[in-house]
Amino acid sequence: ALQEGEESELLTRPKFRAYIKGRKEQAMREELYKKIAVEPVRLDSAEVAQALQLAGLVYDVEFYTIKKDEIARELQERLSSSPDSAARVFDAIHPGRPAPKKTIQFKDPEHPAIHQALYSKKNAPGTIVGPLKLQENEHLILKINKASYSPALSETEMLDRKRFVKERLTERKSNELWNQFTAELLRGKDIRFVPQTTITLAQRYAESNAPNAGENNLDLKELEEKRTYLDLNTLSDNDVLLQAPFFEIDDKVWTVREFRELLLSHPLVFRKPEIVPDEYLEQFKLAIADLVRDYYITKEAYKQSIDASEPVKRNVEMWRDSYLAKFHREKYLKTLVQSDGFDESRMRGAYTYIDEYVDSLQNELGDIIEINYQELQKIELTRVDMFSIKQFVPYPLVVPGFPQLCVDDKLDYGRIRN
Repeated sequence: ALQEGEESELLTRPKFRAYIKGRKEQAMREELYKKIAVEPVRLDSAEVAQALQLAGLVYDVEFYTIKKDEIARELQERLSSSPDSAARVFDAIHPGRPAPKKTIQFKDPEHPAIHQALYSKKNAPGTIVGPLKLQENEHLILKINKASYSPALSETEMLDRKRFVKERLTERKSNELWNQFTAELLRGKDIRFVPQTTITLAQRYAESNAPNAGENNLDLKELEEKRTYLDLNTLSDNDVLLQAPFFEIDDKVWTVREFRELLLSHPLVFRKPEIVPDEYLEQFKLAIADLVRDYYITKEAYKQSIDASEPVKRNVEMWRDSYLAKFHREKYLKTLVQSDGFDESRMRGAYTYIDEYVDSLQNELGDIIEINYQELQKIELTRVDMFSIKQFVPYPLVVPGFPQLCVDDKLDYGRIRN
């Protein structure tokens, strides 16, 4: 990345610049979330103790997934009007078809709504829980078959359980604070779609992209991410559709052209991975509403100078350097192949041209690289490969793929941080 430098052709490409901008703004929203919703949380010791008592509960449940909001509302009304017949209502959801069964523990990564319902109090066998809204047109209703208690049998188990309790309580309170913040930020901002433009764009999107799938590349294959984005680059700059009004919010009318500018740095993210045709238009509008929500959150993050924070700057540098390094490697390989005396067989040997080149760069640039060996020694490696992603964000990969630039695995360059 250092050898490629600040004058790299890659840094001039509009798509790459938009990608890095999108990466930066996603990191800004995450840092704003920490500032607004995580850092202010203070856990009460009595609250932690009460949650710790409930954390040992283990539930054996039956459940049904409900795919329509209307059916969930109807079920809720029936359960509210006749609580004594709740079990019969549950059994009548799919008569003749046994309900799926599951065992749920406190540490399981269940949806927050499920966790809140099961572990804010003890639920007796026979209790019907829900319907719980998981997302648009998706609800869950549970029947408690058995509630047992699993005590922590060792000090390690107790410490782990206490850690899980604090994480869950912090998550719950953080979500409440964040929802309050975003509700205030978006107060009075109603989005109004232009019907014909919306239908036209939804059809175009459905024909060319699957929700939360599709690979966006930058002329190379630099971005190894599965991303959702609406490719409107097929529209010429003179296409009348680009001038069409798309939606209005906060007294501003957004044209298709302005919407396309947003998409360059914020691909659409659907709330559901699989969408049936009759709900596609509604899910398309919800994805746009989420994009607009993020637009206002990002504006607030800029207002609070979150873009200048060290975590955001490091995140941007990490992604930019990763792609600069791969770009330079590919550029060097192309030059190498075209040079006189190139020996293709050497590229399959134990010490290739690339290994030799990287060694030369380490000798040339090693002194301006600083490595914190003390922190490095604290990392405990395992034999388990890990691949981390985030859900429901424009850019799901947490970190770039490890840069396999050469076979050399020695850390024999760089200054040691004191």
